[in-house]
Amino acid sequence: MGLHDDSKDRTRDPALQGVSLIDYNVLLRPHLKEFLEEVNQLFEVVFWTAGTASYCCAVLDALEQQVMQLPRSFYSHVELAKESHKMKSSTSHTNFYALSRTQTLEQQGYMKYLPMLGRKMSSVVMLDDNVRSFPLTPRNGIRIDAFDPDDRVLQRYMFALRRVQEEKPHEMEDALVQCLQQGQQEIARLEKDRALLDVLPVLRAVAQVPAGQDVTKELDHWRDLDYVRCDDFMETMNVRSAVRQQILGVTLPERRSTPIPAQKLSFMNSGFLESANAEMTLHHTPPAIQRFAPVRFARHAKRSATVAPMELQEVDHLLEELTALLVSQESGRDDAAIEPAILNAVADYVEGVDSTGAGLEQLRQALEAAVGEDGNSAKQRMKAAGCGRAIRLLRDAVSQA
Repeated sequence: MGLHDDSKDRTRDPALQGVSLIDYNVLLRPHLKEFLEEVNQLFEVVFWTAGTASYCCAVLDALEQQVMQLPRSFYSHVELAKESHKMKSSTSHTNFYALSRTQTLEQQGYMKYLPMLGRKMSSVVMLDDNVRSFPLTPRNGIRIDAFDPDDRVLQRYMFALRRVQEEKPHEMEDALVQCLQQGQQEIARLEKDRALLDVLPVLRAVAQVPAGQDVTKELDHWRDLDYVRCDDFMETMNVRSAVRQQILGVTLPERRSTPIPAQKLSFMNSGFLESANAEMTLHHTPPAIQRFAPVRFARHAKRSATVAPMELQEVDHLLEELTALLVSQESGRDDAAIEPAILNAVADYVEGVDSTGAGLEQLRQALEAAVGEDGNSAKQRMKAAGCGRAIRLLRDAVSQA
């Protein structure tokens, strides 16, 4: 880590004028690129960290541009700087969703509580090396081994390597040689990591679950029989319990022909759920994905187990039309008020959609209410914002479902 050298940056964007940047070195887990490319084709991907929003955006920007060579998205530091300076962004594109600490339950140890996503729990899985987010949704969690490099060894190695490259000594002192050797050994150890490849079979199996069916039922085929102990939240919420430390989130390397017994929740579980739901309602309404970067819903259409039975591309078009055009200064209302109303109306409609297209009139009325109190002006705003086209897209998607 170090201060960014502006003199060497010939492509510095005007939006970054006066902005202090820090350069970071990021160590990538082996097989990360192959892993992300595959899961991005299989699922709607959400990067979720208990870290800060700035950290989240910086890491995601590096993954998108330097690892996966994807188009620059809103999470780029350049785009964030433009937003902070109230400059017009050059893109509203987003390759992935990204959530940070502000979308966690602080009172629960910064738990990434899955109901905050606004998705059906029967269509969501979480991959994490930390089980603190699994206790209240144990059947949805997949634990992956932590990627745990020895930072001190690697830092000494980088310092020694830089010194050798800059000074080119004829003879190296023993301490310098030792730092280089230890660093090379640590890198060799890390390169043997196969955790991302090893978890792909279970993710592929989950992706094959037909839309509308419960993906956790497939995960039940990848659990040991002891996993039913995770249905007791007294165990999973206890950081010292063997269930939490050794069983929670663990999947088997191969699929069992029979699933573990169906989930039977302990009567004591309700207290934990009520506490989590109360915090979510108090601090995180509406659902997190809807609240984060509301005008940036453009994603690649892909097979997903997390959406209603219609084409993702059509849903994306709808959300882009409604959020990018209605959530604006022209609406005459504060963004914070109009955004939840619009997106909740869409979510309610999509939740109850059927093949007949029933409910479109209710959706239209809800959208009119969202953009303004006066019916005539609301219709004018909707027409100007292209809502008619958005609803037609949705109608077509429904008719094809």
